[in-house]
Amino acid sequence: MKSISLALLGFAALASAKPVEKRVVTQNVGGANLDTIILQYALTLEHLENNFYTQELGKYSAVQFAEAGFPAGVYERLSEVSRDEATHVEVLSSALGANATKACSYNFNTTSPREFVTLASVIEGAGVSAYLGAAANITNGAYLGVAASILTVESRHAAWMSGAVLASDGGSPYPAAFDTPVSSFSAVYSLAAQFITSCPETNPALPVKKFPTLSISPAANFTTGTQLQLTFNDTANAGKEVFAAFINGIGAPTFVSISANNSVAVPSGLEGQTYVLVSSVNGNIGDENVIAGPAVIQAAPGSK
Repeated sequence: MKSISLALLGFAALASAKPVEKRVVTQNVGGANLDTIILQYALTLEHLENNFYTQELGKYSAVQFAEAGFPAGVYERLSEVSRDEATHVEVLSSALGANATKACSYNFNTTSPREFVTLASVIEGAGVSAYLGAAANITNGAYLGVAASILTVESRHAAWMSGAVLASDGGSPYPAAFDTPVSSFSAVYSLAAQFITSCPETNPALPVKKFPTLSISPAANFTTGTQLQLTFNDTANAGKEVFAAFINGIGAPTFVSISANNSVAVPSGLEGQTYVLVSSVNGNIGDENVIAGPAVIQAAPGSK
């Protein structure tokens, strides 16, 4: 399960604590239209999803999925999800025309059908959060409609995988009353970057940066009070108090002081896929305060 652990440790903190400031950014950023930047950003994620299904699902057969204990028809349904992602790439590429971001090279490294589905569930959940966070910044009504339509399909993908495919693990199609919006482009890019090995030099530059890596153990089946061990590099804040920000749902993130041995207890009220990052400031997870992250952790089945 090494590759899945990496995904759970790295896929996280998709939300920024400063959504209002993000939403009032001027229409042009570095000479580029904001809506164009958002579509390029969305296409970057869709390329990743499309290549994930193309590369990884092709490693396995329907028989292998059945032997792994999955219900009949799962392989065929995953193939349908793959076609959805390819269509998303086609539509966004068409909308951007000559400005369309091209696919990168990726390494997902799954080694079994169960690893594939577990990672697919995480990626789909992160995609929902990314679209939900970015939608608030779109000013073009037509673009917003396309993004919203993709968002609802991504949500169906995530729900099906959690509720039907991973039902044997106690997965719920709706573990929380609210999905978690992602409004920090850099946080989402940092999630995707762990799987990217190289990109075409001709791709448009996005106004994002990659945050340092955050690893968390255990990454799954946490409950309130579970002690998490955080691994990250932070020489700039040595000896200073730093904080773990837990992002879940639409409420404000919950900040917990990280102990001297880099451990932290899970706060109450977290349900389903939860994002974590390390911040130098208590109560603020703006990009300028991010020390490490994002990382994703999953609530224990039935913890709702």
